[in-house]
Amino acid sequence: MTEADAVSRPLPLDGITVLDLGQIYQGPYAGFLLAMSGARVIKVEPVRGEALRSRLHSLPYAMLNSAKEAVSLNLKSPRGRELFLQLATAADAVLCNFAPGVPERLGIDASTLWETNPRLVFAQASGYGLDGPDSQRTAMDLTVQAHMGSMSITGFPDQPPTATGARCSK
Repeated sequence: MTEADAVSRPLPLDGITVLDLGQIYQGPYAGFLLAMSGARVIKVEPVRGEALRSRLHSLPYAMLNSAKEAVSLNLKSPRGRELFLQLATAADAVLCNFAPGVPERLGIDASTLWETNPRLVFAQASGYGLDGPDSQRTAMDLTVQAHMGSMSITGFPDQPPTATGARCSK
């Protein structure tokens, strides 16, 4: 295969449209991987912007959303919900990492979306799962590391627990 063949060959998800409701890292990273695989990914943010935008360093936000289109919608308003449902009729997938129950409260859960687009793939993830004893707990990288105990075996004996992996310092 020549370099020209590789450039002209379609990516695996060419022609697929994904609505990305992801927040912080988990959801946006999934959307980023889909975009890198050729999907058209539309980042749907609240009017105030996705939470990662407001952090001190915006590089993670820029990286995770670099290959996406973007739209701001107030999903708590009837008009914002209506516009999202219109987008979903033409989409192939919706991905979100809202806390369990949030899509239902917003009226954008799988059952509701399937009424207008039965072929839609609805992918939802949360830190501790969608049901079960810890499903309502909020989860970020550090809380999961602490919960599972890995922070208790890292760091230094005379200092507090330390997160695993690479961290940027100020």
